[in-house]
Amino acid sequence: MIKVPEWGQDFQRLVLACAVRGSLLERVPEALSPELFGASVPTASQTPHQRVAAVLVAHWVRYGTRPAPEVLTELIRQAGASVGEAGASLLARECQYVLEWPMPEDSEYVH
Repeated sequence: MIKVPEWGQDFQRLVLACAVRGSLLERVPEALSPELFGASVPTASQTPHQRVAAVLVAHWVRYGTRPAPEVLTELIRQAGASVGEAGASLLARECQYVLEWPMPEDSEYVH
């Protein structure tokens, strides 16, 4: 069983923001493991944080770069197509939170 840290919602958004707008993805790609953003047991549904992390990881694996904000927004829109209207709305909102999340001057503690 994987020991998952208990990250609060704010810290989860900060980690995702550091992956999108900082160097976290390049430095520690395993920090975006979707399991770190929700339940440690597989479930049929993922949290919006997990879905955003999964989209970021998939883009990283495929292209070796972090997605530009516009690309991430489109990838999230595509991912939302499989979760219904309410789920897609939550996912889009979470993506927007991540894109707008304030970045600290020194985010080394996140790495």
